[in-house]
Amino acid sequence: MRKALHTVAVVMLVVTPAHATTPATRSLSGWQLRIDTGPAARFAVNGEAGGDAWQFGVSLAYAFRSGFSVDARYGDLGVSRDGAMTPLQTASSGVRFSIPLRVMPFGELRCGTAFDVTGAYFASAVAVGLDIPFTRFLVGEMSVRDWLVPDSATLHSIVTFNVGLTVRFVQ
Repeated sequence: MRKALHTVAVVMLVVTPAHATTPATRSLSGWQLRIDTGPAARFAVNGEAGGDAWQFGVSLAYAFRSGFSVDARYGDLGVSRDGAMTPLQTASSGVRFSIPLRVMPFGELRCGTAFDVTGAYFASAVAVGLDIPFTRFLVGEMSVRDWLVPDSATLHSIVTFNVGLTVRFVQ
């Protein structure tokens, strides 16, 4: 009888979700404020010169326990289209899926508008990265994002390498 009780107690510890994951790695629902920065590079196409600069982005997201999140994002890509005097900026919405592990890999899809003083253009992006939970409320992020911005003459590919922080307002 004593051995049976001991076995049941061990099985309960292994199966109970509170013991299976820690608060920092468990998928949590709630609002998130994401801020990131890093280098950006526009690749040369059709005889145009490339360019590099420093980018900045901020987004407000809502994350679901399933690992999905939706967000609205503003970004200053830092690089300009060939001939434009101001850097491209973006306003976009996106979806992200994170796998709830200790270090959480994620994939992200975005679409929206890129704009400078000459006009606005459709923009889309794909990203892959890692979220690194520091605490229940603070997460570090490393990612690579490729923005595709077509204008009347060419398709611009702008790659950003991002390091950022996420503040989670979890429930």
